Amino acid sequence: MWVLTTAKTAYSKSDTTAVKSVKHKPFTIPDLQVEISPGVWRTLPNGTTTIVTLCSSGGSGGRKLRTTTTGTTYEWKGLSGTTLGTNTEFTAVNGFQIHTITVDGVESTAKAQIKTVSSSPSSVSIIASSTSICSGGNTTLTATATGEVDAYRWYKDGALVETNFNNSYNVSTAGVYTVEAVNDCNATLSTNSVTITIVGTPPSNASVVPANTDSLVCNGSGTLLTATASGDNLNYAWSRNGVPEGTNSATHLATGAGAYKVVVSNGCGNDDATIEMKDADKPGGIFIDQTSASTFCGALFPRLSAGANLSPGSTVSKYEWYREGILVKTSANSSDNAYTPSLSGNYTVKVYNFCGGTTSSVVTITSINPPTYANIKSSSPPSLGCGVTSLVLSVDTDGDNLKYVWKKDNVVAGTNATLNVTATGDYQVEITSINPLDNSVCGTQTSAVVNIPFVATPPTTIAMTSTQTITCDGKIELTATSDGDGLSYNWFKDGVAVATTLINTYNATLSGVYTVQAQNACGAGPLSNAISLDIKSVPNTISINASNTLVCGTGTVTLTGNVSGSGLTLEWFLNNQKKGEGASLDVTETGEYLLRVTSAECGVKEAKKLIRFVTVPSNVSIIPGSATNVCDTTKPVTLFAQFDGTEGTYEWFKDGILVGNTATYNAKEAGSYALRINNECGNAISTNDIKITFGGALKTPGLLIQNNGGSNILCNAVSIQLKATQSEGTVQYRWFKDNKLVNNANGEVLEVSDPGEYRVEISKQGCSALSLSQVIQSNEQAPPILGYLTPLEFCQGDSVVLSTEILDANAKYEWLYNGNVVSSGSSYTAKEAGIYTIRVTNSCGFSNTRQAEIEVKLPPEPQLILANNRLSVLTADIRKYQWYFNDTPIIGANDETFIPIDSGSYFVNVTTSIGCEGTSNVINFQGLDINANPLINIAPNPTNTGRVTVTILSGLDAHLKLYNNRGKVVYSNSFPKNTTFVNQKLVEIGELPRGIYLLKASFGNGQSVSTKILVY
Repeated sequence: MWVLTTAKTAYSKSDTTAVKSVKHKPFTIPDLQVEISPGVWRTLPNGTTTIVTLCSSGGSGGRKLRTTTTGTTYEWKGLSGTTLGTNTEFTAVNGFQIHTITVDGVESTAKAQIKTVSSSPSSVSIIASSTSICSGGNTTLTATATGEVDAYRWYKDGALVETNFNNSYNVSTAGVYTVEAVNDCNATLSTNSVTITIVGTPPSNASVVPANTDSLVCNGSGTLLTATASGDNLNYAWSRNGVPEGTNSATHLATGAGAYKVVVSNGCGNDDATIEMKDADKPGGIFIDQTSASTFCGALFPRLSAGANLSPGSTVSKYEWYREGILVKTSANSSDNAYTPSLSGNYTVKVYNFCGGTTSSVVTITSINPPTYANIKSSSPPSLGCGVTSLVLSVDTDGDNLKYVWKKDNVVAGTNATLNVTATGDYQVEITSINPLDNSVCGTQTSAVVNIPFVATPPTTIAMTSTQTITCDGKIELTATSDGDGLSYNWFKDGVAVATTLINTYNATLSGVYTVQAQNACGAGPLSNAISLDIKSVPNTISINASNTLVCGTGTVTLTGNVSGSGLTLEWFLNNQKKGEGASLDVTETGEYLLRVTSAECGVKEAKKLIRFVTVPSNVSIIPGSATNVCDTTKPVTLFAQFDGTEGTYEWFKDGILVGNTATYNAKEAGSYALRINNECGNAISTNDIKITFGGALKTPGLLIQNNGGSNILCNAVSIQLKATQSEGTVQYRWFKDNKLVNNANGEVLEVSDPGEYRVEISKQGCSALSLSQVIQSNEQAPPILGYLTPLEFCQGDSVVLSTEILDANAKYEWLYNGNVVSSGSSYTAKEAGIYTIRVTNSCGFSNTRQAEIEVKLPPEPQLILANNRLSVLTADIRKYQWYFNDTPIIGANDETFIPIDSGSYFVNVTTSIGCEGTSNVINFQGLDINANPLINIAPNPTNTGRVTVTILSGLDAHLKLYNNRGKVVYSNSFPKNTTFVNQKLVEIGELPRGIYLLKASFGNGQSVSTKILVY
């Protein structure tokens, strides 16, 4: 701005001295504009001469010039200084002229040189400093043209985006760009276009994930590292301890310990991540601990526990237990390192970590089974004579590591497995199972006694009987009866010998015709009678043998039925679906297989076997159940597992530390989460890590009433402006009325014309916060709240505090007592009876009230009377009594009546149902003499025996009650009348404390007599 200074001389009448006062008038250099196209004006730069085209044929017919500078006089001049116009606008119709505008004597420094042209610009083209830009970057487009140009119009994808007056334009978005060069004759479109593309965003969130969560490098093999980052067209540069290695790949094989760094880059920037790897090896020093000895009696198998030496930072990933080289248990739980065998054998364990597995040395487990039976067998019939001078006895038994003791006539005769017998007598064997570890006894069985006699003749008769001839129980017992001594029995089925026994019974298990023959040292007797037995085919023992119960991957398992019996049908089922028939079945899928064995005549038996085909986990990924940028720190992010393969166990890791083992995990802390899935056949780690951040919560916004004097009352239909106040910067708004969204209300201010409860929600970057509510009321005042914590009915001298809730800070709250204003504010203490009112008046002048009635009770004045030696209170509505004797409270005397005994003054203190207290008048009682009443007599009196004789001069039935000095009944009993007028009985009053007691006899006619008893 320029300042023009003018001088004016003023003269004072009283002073001939001239006083000059100087006034300053500001002025502005006028602007000069030219209309490029209808409605589009260009301001010409000050201090320069700008060429403006004028088409010689057609075109605008003249170029409009104007100024926007405000003034009183305007003068358009040509090059020669000739005035061409005197308005704010001027149309130049002659070429080769230079025009300026003068406003209020100030001439513009911008000049418009009108130049006549005959055609629009030609050879228009466009070039870009770069056709590829990064997200957030820009590039410069430059236009060239032949001829005079007034302006350039820039287009993106065919739509006009900018008009400017120089030949360059900065762009930051992708698209196809063209340009028009414009002069007064026309506009010419560029002969070419430029396509701008966004090549990507700078890399971010770079991380490196090892193939194992322990960040270990296995000796001799290495560990695969995988880099992840956000961005496009990424390049990877790996280094170890600062030394470059590897190729441009998202994965890199770490071959040793060190700090591995990856730099992820593209043409827009770079990001990096580093991970520290440690050397590791397979587990070493594998050993097996036992909870007890490896050789033991019975089935008390020890628990085997595996241990190993691990590289620092390494953890066990799997245990495999083997018996005789066959896998019996797999555990992918690093804490499940134990196995309890159930069979004797040679056991090993193979312990795995990420680098592989190592097998332990063999541990031999030996179970010494005790014998369960002992039956003596003989090499020939158990007898001597007829040329037989010896025979050999042996024993049929079970058990392990056996010791034999043979006895003849209860004297030890041998300790071998067999005994050579040459003399007659009673023979018996004792079988003992010995633990070789400590020579302890595991169990003993003693056989039945077998008599070896001397015989001279063979048996001559025999008969056979059976309990039944047909059965479905699988066996029938046959019994032989023969003469002779020292017999053995030869049993035949269909004429073929099937068994020889030293006892006369045999259990047949197959159908057929059975006979038996008895034999001793002198020869065999005749064959017995024949018995035909029908023993139905029964599946007695059923089990399933499997070639394998666990298959890793795919394969075939052969199931074989282990069945006894004949004529049986074998069927195989899976999930109630029949899979096949016959003695065996090949299976390829997981499930519990059922073998059903059917006998047509004797029924069905079944067995089951679980077979598992396990697929190693793969393609493990984590699916977050909600946004990973958590605004509300009280709400965790639930992470879900997704993978291929057979389900097993889950291991969730946060920043490399194990934190969970369930199918899902609720992440409550910020960090990087990974997942490992394990099953019997292997494990796999998630291909993606989930990064969770917390703490982006927004502060609760406020609500401000910015008009209506700050009042929340809608008066005279004036609307209220609610303004959201917040400190989060640029946010989005949503308004709610009565918890329902207000449509199209997304600004900082809400115009409210209806009463209701209003809230505003602000949101930013996925987080939101909801304000407290602001209640807008209509001009009708709602009834106020009137509350109290103690009853409205109270005793004289007490009070009650009446209170109200201030719902409208601009309203007036008044307390009225019997219609008169007594106070203002939120509470009032009422002490007098009457009607109390709370009146609230809002800023619109409308009011409403609520009332409470107060009752004040006077203290009670109980009246005490004495009748029939009993003190009573005439006053009603008494809740509590306390009797006094000579101004001292009587302990336990709290009833509405009291029977006095001793002489003195008595009164009672009472409390009403609302807590008012009062004291009665005093009654002076003279007491009772021991012999005061001639109608009743006590002997002995005084007494210390607890037994007294009571004499009553009355012909009526009576009831006795004995009272202590507190008025409490300590004895009560009937006292029936006698045949005479004198009624005397011995009364057991029991052991009583020393003191004065009152005995009262009550008669059926309502009368009573009393006397005093002294107990010492």
